[in-house]
Formats: sequence, structure tokens, C-alpha cells
Amino acid sequence: MSEYKFFNRFSKNFLSGEYNQFIFYGNIYDIYKSEDEYYNLSDYLIKKLSNTRTIIKFNITSGVDFNSNADRDLFIKTLAENLTFFSNYDDKRSWVIKNIAQSRISSLDGLKLLKEAFKVSSSPKKSFIKPFAFLIEHAETLAPDVEIERMFELDRQKLVFLREWLCDDEFINSHNIAIFISQTTSEIHKSLVNLPSMDKVVIDYPDYEERKIFIEEQIQKMEITPAISLDRATDLTAGLNLNGIRHILVQNKYTKEPLTEEVILSKTEEVIRGTIGDYIKVINPDHDFSDVYGAAKIKKELARQVKIIKLNDPKIIPRGYLISGRNGVGKTYIMEAFAKELGWLCIELKNLRQKYLGETDVIFERVKTVLESFKNVIVYVDEADTMFGGRGENVHETEKRLTGNFIKMIGDPANRGKIIWVFITSRPDLLLPDFIRRLEIKLGFFNPKGDDRKDFLANILNDADIKYDALSDAEKKKIDEVFKDFSPAEFKTLSTQIKAEKKLTQKLDLAGVIELMKRFNLSIGREKYLEQDEIAREYSTYVDLIE
Repeated sequence: MSEYKFFNRFSKNFLSGEYNQFIFYGNIYDIYKSEDEYYNLSDYLIKKLSNTRTIIKFNITSGVDFNSNADRDLFIKTLAENLTFFSNYDDKRSWVIKNIAQSRISSLDGLKLLKEAFKVSSSPKKSFIKPFAFLIEHAETLAPDVEIERMFELDRQKLVFLREWLCDDEFINSHNIAIFISQTTSEIHKSLVNLPSMDKVVIDYPDYEERKIFIEEQIQKMEITPAISLDRATDLTAGLNLNGIRHILVQNKYTKEPLTEEVILSKTEEVIRGTIGDYIKVINPDHDFSDVYGAAKIKKELARQVKIIKLNDPKIIPRGYLISGRNGVGKTYIMEAFAKELGWLCIELKNLRQKYLGETDVIFERVKTVLESFKNVIVYVDEADTMFGGRGENVHETEKRLTGNFIKMIGDPANRGKIIWVFITSRPDLLLPDFIRRLEIKLGFFNPKGDDRKDFLANILNDADIKYDALSDAEKKKIDEVFKDFSPAEFKTLSTQIKAEKKLTQKLDLAGVIELMKRFNLSIGREKYLEQDEIAREYSTYVDLIE
């Protein structure tokens, strides 16, 4: 297989002499193939770099660690022979061994040991046979992005030590490599991330072809018989890395369950949640347009939009849809049916705001990395006016950044045709103009009228075994009059109450249904609904869809 994009970028930027300090971020918890075997990221880098470099891994728990005992022994011997302090070799050797052990307790001591080794390797004697590659794992725990005045003294010392070392011309111009590994750059202290000598290398989630090749390979290896096509399985695993896909397949092999859409989707959400947190919900709509009563004009337009999207031309696919209308008019239900008709993966964003400063930036970076790995995905933002805090004077800087980052992401040409945004709100007037402009198709949903309303009524009467078409004109007029002010949300409640009443009384005739309808207080929130209808009219792209 061809080399991974992230490794190609790293190699190019190092070999050109431009950088020797890197942050690897993004899909760091995946598995990577080399010579027909899969490895975690650190082991993959060891496999790729160990021929030309001595690999030293370092994190705050394991301290200084080596690829092999032979590497460790050679490191101790060479460093001890070249230390300039202590007079005899045994004392020098003891100091090196002690500091390797001490690095598990004090990460600052570990960093000092690494710097001392670098100084020896850069001396005219060139004592070490090969230059070093320092793999700094969980870099966010070594230099967390915390305001300096809130840091513990030891954290301040580590930060200053790292800045001085990484800014040292001798290190910058050496053949040694420092690779910091973290899921996001937002979690590492900004003074390190923004160093001019530091290159940020994103590790992307596997694309469609990479997932397809892996799934086909693993299905054959595990002798799994899928209940869906390979292409569909590949579509449904968008947002997962290969490690997550393998987790699903291994469990499926153990349970011997059919590998269905439902199994993949449930596990996909579970794996994504484990990777980035509870900020993305995978939606698997169980209804399409045939299950939606009324809304004939809206369904016709959305069916047209489905055809446009299925042409697979990014230049004509809308970036997104702004769906507005009164509460309870069926916006979310109808748009889920739209997703079902389209056949794309459907997810909902939630819980993006966090109470701790800086956490929101981290969450956005994780979510962005996952979303941009999808080939075809619909992203729902329900109650969109409350999701984003805007950018006014009274809005916290963190919220402003979150809003600005999403505006950029929606407008990014690279995402057009891959990510379709659906903002659902009863108050589109509270959204920033930048969002409204980017959500090109605006559809207002209104209370059903005419044949749409009769469609709802006929369905509700079916619950009482009453056929609307069999009613006399006088009966139709009577029930139409009582039903005229019900909204879709109230339709649902009415339907439930009719079913309950029928179970209680064993039989429910038309008079009983009308009596039940009359009990509903339809004035609750009516003034607010009328206001929301008026706003939806203002935010509708097509005049022929305005009710």
C-alpha cells in the first residue's frame, strides 16, 4: 500500500530541513499497516524510524523507555562514557540508570536526561552511532494548556525547560527528531504549539477506500458473512478508525450475529463516543417520506433535493439547510425522513458547550477531525439558536471561537458535497448572518392546511376504526371544524389519547372522538406559535412553499 499521508508530510518536512519538531494529532489511537502487520502509532513510528535512529519513548507514567534492551544498554554505556560530571565511570553509569528509573516519578528529570543525551550526541565526538527520535506520548499531560499563573510549580518548570530546549539552535539544526503525540493540539500549551520550529501534522481518519480495503480484508480473515453489501458497510463505518472497525468485527465474530446495518450503527456510535466523548449521536431513522402525513409541498421539494444530492456533484450540492417553523410542527421528524430517503449517515451534534475554559476548543477539534473523515454525512443541529452563543459583546471568548470555528467549517469548500448541515430552529432570526448565508436552502414548515390536514385527520380517525372517506358531508364538516386548530404535535397527543380511550371504553364512535377533541386547550402557546410562523415565512427560500 502507499505511504500514509501524515507520514509523507512528516518525512518531506524533516528531510527538507524545515522542521525537526512535530506534533502528531488527530487519529492517534488507530492501527497502521507496515509490511502486512498492523501497529499502534508509537510502534508504527518505531518500525519506520528505528533503522536510522535510536528511538526513545517518553511519557509521564513510563518515563524514559527504549525499543529494546540492547538499545537501553548501549544508551547507558555511551552516555555514561561521555558525561562531563563525576570523575569515574561507575558513578556516571549509576547516575544514568538512576535517572532512567527516576523519570517514572519525575518527568522533569526524564526531560533533563533526554537533553543530556542530545548534548552528547551533538558533540564533536559523535558518540552515539545514530541520532535520536524522541517520541513524547500523551504530550498534553506533560505540557497541558493551562494559564501559567494557574500551573503548579513543577508544570511551569517543565514548560520552561521544553521551550528553552526546543528553541535551542543547536537542537533545531541537529538531525534529531522530537515528536509530540496528542489527540488535539488544543490540549498542549499554546507556547509550544505556536513555536515557529514546531510543525503540526494531522493524522486523518481512514477515508472510504481505506475502510473498504480493511473491512474486506478482515471479513475474509475472520470468516464473517455480512448481511449487507461491502459498500454499505463501508458507508456506515464513516467516522471510525480501523481500530474501531476491528473492534466491531471481532465482537461480531464472537457473537456470531448477522452483520447488519443496525449492529454496525449501534457499535459505530459506541466507538465514536469512546473516542471523542458524548458529543455526536448517530441517528438511524426508521421512517421515510411514506410515513410522513401531510406536508405534500415540503416532501416534494425535499425529494427534489435528494435527487440533486444524488447527482454527486459538489458544485450543486447545498452546504446546508435552515429548517424553521413553530414548535411541534414536525421539523425534526420530516428531516429524519429526508436522511432516510437520501441514505447518508445521519448524526446529531450535542453538548458542545463545556463549563471549563478551553474544553470547548478541545471538543471542537475532536469533532471536526471526525466529521471531516466522513464521505457522506448529514449533521443535525437541533435547537440551533441555542447551540451557538453568537459573537456579541456579552458572549464569552470561548463561545465566540466555537461559533467562528463552525462558521469556517460549514463554509470550507473541501467539505462541500461531503457534509450537509441541517440547522433546525423555531427562531432562525437569532442565528448569526454568517450561518444563515451558508445554509443556502431555507425551508419554513407550517401548520398543515387543506388536503395535508385531512391526511392527518384520516390517519387519526383510523385509530378509532373510523374511515374519514366514509363519513357524510355533515360529519366531515363537524369534525373538520373541531380539528382546524390542531398542530402536528397535538395530532400525536390526540392519537395517543384516542387509542387510550378506545381501550378504556372498548368502542369509540365519531361523537366520542369529537368530544375528546373539544377537551384540548389549544390556546396554550398560540400567540408564540403565530410569531414563529411569521418568522418562518421570512426565512423561506421558495415563495411557493410559504403558507
